Order: sequence, then structure tokens, then C-alpha cells
Amino acid sequence: MGELGTDSTSSYPGSLDTDATKEAAGNTITAAMINMAYDAIVSIETELGTDPAGTRDTVKDFLQDQHHTDGSHRFPDGEGIDDANGNELVLFQTTASAVNQFDITNAATGSGPSLTATGDDTNIDININPKGTGQIKYGGEGIERAIKNLLLNGQMRIWQRGTSFTSPSSLDYGPDRWSTVISGDPSGKFDISQSADVPSTSNAAYSLQLAATATDTADASDLLTIVQHIEGHSIQGLDWGLSTAKDLTLSFDIKTVIAGTPTYPATYTVALFNNGGNPYYIAEYTVTADSTWEHKTISIAGPTTGTWLDDEGRGISLHFVFHAGSDREGTANVWSAAAAKYSTTSATNEFLGTSGNDIYITNVQLEVGDVPTDIQILPYALELEMCKRYFERLSFSSNSGEVVASGFASTTSTGNFPVRYVEKRTTPSITATDKATFEIVYQATATDVDSALNLQVPGVKSCNVQAVLTTTPLTAGDGLTLRRDATDTCYIDVSAEL
Repeated sequence: MGELGTDSTSSYPGSLDTDATKEAAGNTITAAMINMAYDAIVSIETELGTDPAGTRDTVKDFLQDQHHTDGSHRFPDGEGIDDANGNELVLFQTTASAVNQFDITNAATGSGPSLTATGDDTNIDININPKGTGQIKYGGEGIERAIKNLLLNGQMRIWQRGTSFTSPSSLDYGPDRWSTVISGDPSGKFDISQSADVPSTSNAAYSLQLAATATDTADASDLLTIVQHIEGHSIQGLDWGLSTAKDLTLSFDIKTVIAGTPTYPATYTVALFNNGGNPYYIAEYTVTADSTWEHKTISIAGPTTGTWLDDEGRGISLHFVFHAGSDREGTANVWSAAAAKYSTTSATNEFLGTSGNDIYITNVQLEVGDVPTDIQILPYALELEMCKRYFERLSFSSNSGEVVASGFASTTSTGNFPVRYVEKRTTPSITATDKATFEIVYQATATDVDSALNLQVPGVKSCNVQAVLTTTPLTAGDGLTLRRDATDTCYIDVSAEL
């Protein structure tokens, strides 16, 4: 027969004797004692074949339930191990079809104990889930759950294109990853700028400021939103469009300064769409006081319908809607199958109601789950690099004559210069400042690019800059340098925005 316990020195946590006084006096049952009791019962069963008082089955079943022939303990679902004071220490939850588990291994001097996932599956995750807003901590310090914010630049700290934009057009960008969507009269009636006005309780350095420069009463089709498009690769784990779709929580800080209308409380909306704008989801929030930072949270039920891209295309579009007409009105708090024009409700207010109105927004986070957590702050260099997947300004304005690239002369008037950049999500579009802001250096002589600056064969990692002169001072095959012309503003923009 297999043994129930194999180590006579390992103390068994249960007791056949429930007398509290004896337990307090240190009455414990060891594995060896369980083996002996079990063997004795089996011997009695074998020889007598009877159980006069029914005691044998009771004791046998208890021992069998608590300590099995393979040396393992069995705990009922939801039960576990208590500490010396009788307080719960560990609870065990069961999965009927479980095939994966933990191995806990101690270690000799000089090594650390290990907690390892094992089981039938080839690749097994380890899930550690804090409760509520609790954190996973390492060495006493909180650590983030990987990259939890589906948005980039939620604290509005990266502005590669500049920090002030007068009367931006639709689809123009302000802070990295945030652009405008404009339809109708709002065009030309507001500015966007970087602001140092942030919540006093926040570690954010900047906010996005939207400033009304003219008054507008929204026509039926008017629209003004600030939007971030999220790449499909970033939403693969959401299961959107499936019955297992995960819920999201949006949180942000907002401040409004109203010179006239709307009055408080003022209601605005956020709207979410897939790549085709169908389905869509609208949620309302209310700003209650003037010139006051307010923290908002919005729960978004995961959609079980619709097609949600999981590649380098547009996965989710998140719009902050600040001005919209009646044709844009839809139903709040439900996923609806309709055209993408619906982004507001009849309860919302018009930001452009009075010239001089201002809106500030920062600390924007979109995360999985129903519980909002503190804004995740990535290392600046990492977030900048992630933003450059979509847009990168190669600026050469730090020093007079700053080098752009090295290359060679292909003809007596043409130089070719390979330029590399951060890998883009797809083939980018490339633009640059005027050709005269660049110059070619050859044989210790510099001359302005005065004929053409051609941006050729763009790839996801590099392109060729072809600089052409009206004269023919170059020698084919010679090495050349392309650089900034003196102190001119000089840059190359590489864009693969969604």
C-alpha cells in the first residue's frame, strides 16, 4: 500500500482530537502517525471485515480526505491554512479542470527559493492581481502592471511639432498623438497650446489648453473634438467584438474657464469608435465649477460586436467632444451600430459658446478593468520613443551648421544622403523645411541647396534625401555632408500617424 505520509518529522496541521486544551498543549498529528493509524484501520478491515461501531469508516474517511496516498494534502474549495493565532494565512481556490499549478522550491546557501509555474501547457503565465486600487510591490515599492495605459502622452508632455498652434485645421496635431477633428464653423475659432496649468495634486508638468478665439453657435453638423487613435496592436488583449470583451476605465483631469456661456454645471462627452466608426459609444461627464481642476472617471463596457483591428491599423479612436451640432447626437452609455458622425448627446454644452472660454486637460488614462488607478508615468525617453513610432521630427536646429547626414555625389550637381529614424508602424510620409535651409559641404566648401530637395524611397526605418544644386561643383563618387544652413530652422518630419 502507498504511504499517506513519508516524513515522521513533518507536523500534520489537523488533529483527530478536537479537545482545545490538548491542542493548546501541543497535541499534533504527524505524517508518520497518520500512516500508522491508516494502516491499522486497513488491517482491522482486512481481518475482521466488519466495523462494529462505524468508527472505522469515519476515521478512515477523515484521514483519506486530509492526507492522500501520494503524500499530498487536499483542501476543500475556499479553505486553507491558518496562522498560529487561527487567522487565515492562505486560501485555496479550485478549478475543476486544472492542469497547471505552482511549484515552490526551497534553496541551499547562496541561492534563493523559487516559485515556478508548471503543468501540462507549454507556455504558462503567472497571474498576480492586487485588490481594488492596490499595487504589486517589489522591495516595498509599487510596480506598474506592465504598460497599462492604452493611450500615449496622456500627461501632454511631448510636443515634437511645437507648443502653440493658432487656428489649427482638422487632423492637425498639437501634443504628440493628439489631433483635432473639425467640421463646419469651429474651424478657425480656437487655438491649441501647451500650458503649465495643472492640478496641484498632480505630478503632471503640462496640460493641453483649448482656447476659444471666437463665438459659435453650433450648426447641425458642426463638430470639434480632440482625438487619439490607438493602434490595433495595442488592443489585441481586449477581446473587443467577442463575448469575452473586457471593460475599460477612462480617467482624466479637466478644468474649464468660462467667460460667458455655457453655464455650470456643463456637460461634455467622450466618444469611442472602431476603424469604421461602427459601432460607437458615447459617455457624458459634467464639469461643476469654474476655474477648478476636476478629476473624472468613466466606465466603458467592452463591446461584443463590431470589427476591431488588431494590426498596425486604427484599433480604437477616443474623442473628447467639446462642440457639436444636433446631427451628432446619439444615445449615451450603449454601443450603437450607426455611422461615426454620432459623438454627443442632447444634454451637452458648446465650448465655443463665448470667445475667451478655455479648457485644460491632462492625466488622461484608458485602462483595462472597472477600477481607475493612478496615471502611469513611463520614463520620458521610453514614451518619446513610442510616440516616434507615429511621428518624428528630425530637428537640426540645436547648433549652427548641425550635420544632417553623410552621403556621396551621384553627379556633379546631385548628392544623395541616407537618413535613418525610429521604425514606423507603416511606410511614412516625409516632409522637410525649404531646400534653402540645407547646404552641401564638399572639399571644405559649403553651398546652399538651391535647386531641389527630394525625399525619396521612404521606408519604415530610413529614406534617401537627394539634394540638387543649380551649379556643378561636385565630383561624382566623392563623399559629401548635408547640414543645416547656418542658423536656419531646419528639420525633416517623418509621419506614420493613424
